[in-house]
Amino acid sequence: MMRKDREPFTYIPLKAGDIRLLHVSIVAGEAVWCLKTTSLQTNETQVAFDALSYTWGDLTDTFPIICNNQELRVHRNLRDALPYLARRQSSLPIWIDAICINQTDSDEKLTQVRMMHNIYSRANEVWVWLGTGREDSKEAIALLPRIAEVGKEVNGDSMQKSPRPTLESKGLPGLSSPMWQTVYSLIYNPWFFRLWIVQEASLAKRVRVLYGSNEVDWKELEEAVDLGTELGYHIRDVNGQKPRTGDINNHNVFLIRQVVQDPEFKVPWQHHLLRTLLLTLKSHQCSGPYDRVLGILGFITADQIEQIRLDDNPSLPDLYTRFTRFLLSSVGPRKSNWWALLNLAPTSEKLPGLPSWCPDFHALSNSDGPRMYSLAKPISSTKYKGPIPYYASRGISIASQGSDLSELTVRGKIFDTVDRVYTEFPHSLKLHVGGLSAGESSQILLDIRAWERGLAKAILEDPQPAQDSTGLLQNNNDNDKNLVKISIDDYWRTLVGNLTERTDYTLTRETFFEFRRGLDAWAKYVEKLDFDNKMLINECAFGTTDDPNEEQELEEAQKYINQDTPCMTFLFDVLHRLHRRRLFTTYQGRIGFGLETVQAADVVCVLNYSCTAHILRLEKDAHVCTYRLIGEAYVHGMMTGEVEALDLEEQDIILV
Repeated sequence: MMRKDREPFTYIPLKAGDIRLLHVSIVAGEAVWCLKTTSLQTNETQVAFDALSYTWGDLTDTFPIICNNQELRVHRNLRDALPYLARRQSSLPIWIDAICINQTDSDEKLTQVRMMHNIYSRANEVWVWLGTGREDSKEAIALLPRIAEVGKEVNGDSMQKSPRPTLESKGLPGLSSPMWQTVYSLIYNPWFFRLWIVQEASLAKRVRVLYGSNEVDWKELEEAVDLGTELGYHIRDVNGQKPRTGDINNHNVFLIRQVVQDPEFKVPWQHHLLRTLLLTLKSHQCSGPYDRVLGILGFITADQIEQIRLDDNPSLPDLYTRFTRFLLSSVGPRKSNWWALLNLAPTSEKLPGLPSWCPDFHALSNSDGPRMYSLAKPISSTKYKGPIPYYASRGISIASQGSDLSELTVRGKIFDTVDRVYTEFPHSLKLHVGGLSAGESSQILLDIRAWERGLAKAILEDPQPAQDSTGLLQNNNDNDKNLVKISIDDYWRTLVGNLTERTDYTLTRETFFEFRRGLDAWAKYVEKLDFDNKMLINECAFGTTDDPNEEQELEEAQKYINQDTPCMTFLFDVLHRLHRRRLFTTYQGRIGFGLETVQAADVVCVLNYSCTAHILRLEKDAHVCTYRLIGEAYVHGMMTGEVEALDLEEQDIILV
């Protein structure tokens, strides 16, 4: 029974190198908890203990437990776990972050975070808590090996295979069985998507998994997570229903653990830290913005953390800036992950006080809506064949970094200035999200047609550039000599980033004209409809008509705008390249596109080792020439090393 007169739990400050461990004894069938302090720095005896990896879950309510004869309050998921942890197959004390760290002491939290690499790597076992489970938990756990076997059998089958095998023919229950909900609660458990668990499981000597009173074999869980995701792509039940398709991010923890535990793993720790940051940024959640960095630091030792030179109680901008600058300075621009990190920095809304080259990690991890992919990354939905063929830079020199933490120095060549910026691709977000009504789809096609025709007129029929207002170009005294006339081929290739070769089709000039003809045909059809039939489009299936006089116009339009036609293929390839980007033309008559924040008078450069061009903005009030990073860019005719033929000098470029 919980006595009402117990004192609230009081933490005693820790000495350097000390941690708290939670001990349990069973008295009269009840768990009695005791928190004791021990040192990890003693050389006399090795401290034996376990550690817990779990999700904090709902933080709105707390519940009392008795610890050291005082009342200590914990959140729901930990309260549920403690009775099972008390009776687990181990007699060792256990380290649990929410209890063993004084969560109200920010200095202690940072100190203990710096020790987490030592804590989880030294723990005898790390216990993973996946929840209290369900009535059929034991049966669902026993089903995991068969799910992995079936996933392996169908992996590699064509997704168009007909007839598809059934779950029942493979010895698995149909989807009407409630057991699948239990299986899903295991392989898509919230635990997989919490940031802190990645280091906790990766560093562990041995991982043991609890689902209520049942233990789940780690290897069987890994194979079910990995191969079970194939079921939804290749198999159905007897009623034609498909299993839930996978989320590749739930396998990240297994991938990272394999790397960390590999005795042949020789990658420098700074490179591994950056790779882990990029792998977990969008897929793994944490409760606070500080945790976005602190949850990654557990992969490295306290001595390695000291090299980052974090203050004891840093502000959030200082934490992000120091962490980013350390990674960029340590890894260097020869590595693709360096560019992946730098290109995350430009966003329309960022934490005040961050340099333009430093990402707002918390904002990125919590951003909604469709992701904008790097220009240098293949886009699976467009089925691009082979690696992206951009290698804009041939420069090999690397700039030295100064002492100002707010500055990042890079080397490269500034070769042009943005002259005009054009309107964004219309309804980009709606098309990514989907779920459009017939009327919305019709209007979007009309708006895309108006956008493209207006864009083509402005770019192809009025190519004369304005005067360079920056004065930064090294060859800006001969307007006629520098002017490059934009052709129709330059124009349509820029719309798709000149990525024309796909695994099952090739974009050509004719594809572009089919795109135009399709939009024209739809506009012609809609224009001839009377008011009632235009209203009908909003109420019925897209592209239907009861008027035989309109049937021919409709059939002509549908030849172009049905799914997988060249018109729609080109439309969606443009959408993928230009989502949250805007086309521009330059002082010297080039065409390209950059992030939606690009403005006239921004300068265009190629930075050494970069696959793509970049847009910079001159800081007007600076005493020295400094720039803000606006983001990566595509510039037609400048993506395969052509900047080297312009006879421009490399220069140090200071980003602020």
